[in-house]
Amino acid sequence: MKKLQWILLTGLVLLMTGFTKAPAPMEGVYDLKLKTLTLFELGAKNVPLLSVFAELTESKPEGLTVKVDTKKLTEPTFGSVKLGNTARKTWFLMGKDEQGFWTEIYLDQNGDQQITANEQIKSLQTYQGKERKLDRQSTYTLIPVPIRVAIMGYEKEVFKKIYFFFNTDIFTNKGESITMVSVFNASFLEGEMKVALGKEIKLVKFRIFDIDSNGCYNDFGEDMIYMDSNYDGLFKKKEGLKLTEFFDFGSDKTKIQYRLVLPPQPAKLAVIEALKDFNRSSLEAASDPEDDDTTEKPKQ
Repeated sequence: MKKLQWILLTGLVLLMTGFTKAPAPMEGVYDLKLKTLTLFELGAKNVPLLSVFAELTESKPEGLTVKVDTKKLTEPTFGSVKLGNTARKTWFLMGKDEQGFWTEIYLDQNGDQQITANEQIKSLQTYQGKERKLDRQSTYTLIPVPIRVAIMGYEKEVFKKIYFFFNTDIFTNKGESITMVSVFNASFLEGEMKVALGKEIKLVKFRIFDIDSNGCYNDFGEDMIYMDSNYDGLFKKKEGLKLTEFFDFGSDKTKIQYRLVLPPQPAKLAVIEALKDFNRSSLEAASDPEDDDTTEKPKQ
């Protein structure tokens, strides 16, 4: 029976990837660690990360405490991005410099619904140029900033510090301008998984990326898993595969369904038979203390 399950698992991965030498994940529970992309990895553009766009307003939102003197800011503007899977929003405040760039940005990094002076983003770069006949002024972070994201798990709410890149763009045409603000997730999950490679069973390093950048890592059909099947330390486009929760194997008589069990913010990943009883909450990550950072800090 175990041999049959191994054959069926191998067949599943081949069907999903279309490659004859694709790694086949084996049944088990695997530890995960939260890490952050380097500039080199980001520049390789192997991972198709998407941005989460902010909503902007000139008025201070109700329930938000601001400990920054907005009178000293040019064109003070508030904004929020929806991260995680709860109703909570992450708020920020920004103002323009003398050249018209949004270079004074204060972000509620610890999620306490307060914006303070010591939460100013300082690792900012600017860019000015043309894009599709529009004048463009951009401000962006070279080093991602931490945001404490609230995520509802299977049994409780989890708070994790995740790193995001923060971008602002001003597009101007014929004297009319529009501002767009976006963030995208620079943090990913990494672990080692037992897989079948040809006739051998090996441990292969893998990564899970939050492609839609909402702070959750189990958006099946959207988020992606990459396996370093050739052990070169790189995770290339061809090694990426969209996460799929359920897998069917075999013919009508021998069909077995497996399941990838992955919480929104996991500490572990499990590959199990679909109908098998399993304590899903045992896979969830613990909350980070407000003044702690358990993710790998980004490298410059």
